[in-house]
Amino acid sequence: MKFRQTAFSRELLAVVTGTVLAVATVAFFTLPYSIAPSAVLQHLT
Repeated sequence: MKFRQTAFSRELLAVVTGTVLAVATVAFFTLPYSIAPSAVLQHLT
């Protein structure tokens, strides 16, 4: 029982870590492109 709980917790941790890394990667690549135009517009007005 303890081994199954440990294996499940490791899989859950891997899934959560992978999801966080994927979200962070997407945010890292998309945020500059979404912020830059608005920053330029605010600077021009």
